[in-house]
Amino acid sequence: MTNAPNPDALRDATNMVNDFPAVEEITGAGFAAIYDALTSSIDIISGILCQPRTCNGNLMTPAGEYLEQIELFLMFERKRIMAAAEAVTDTKRDDGNHARLNTILRFKALEADLSYDEASALIGCYKKFERGEDA
Repeated sequence: MTNAPNPDALRDATNMVNDFPAVEEITGAGFAAIYDALTSSIDIISGILCQPRTCNGNLMTPAGEYLEQIELFLMFERKRIMAAAEAVTDTKRDDGNHARLNTILRFKALEADLSYDEASALIGCYKKFERGEDA
């Protein structure tokens, strides 16, 4: 028995990314669902990476390196999904857009990717949306 990777499985895993639905097809609450799933998965992997079975002191084990690459992929995918959520130009006042805006705000806060003025403006826009006012 060999430990060599199955080339078909590796190819299938790599090609799977091409089969993801187009991000342009995702709407409203779908962004929130994907964000939550990706963030939860990242958090789980991050926790496992803190365990001795994936890290010997300051050195990652091969299993740790593997999981770290999966974690990075998920982080990049979350960033790609959130860029698509921000690109949406739909301004309907419905639950879907409410969820989308809430998710963008959560992502920006997590990434600390907003200046104070940008965060204030986004929160103000979100509050107006909740009250049914024009942004």
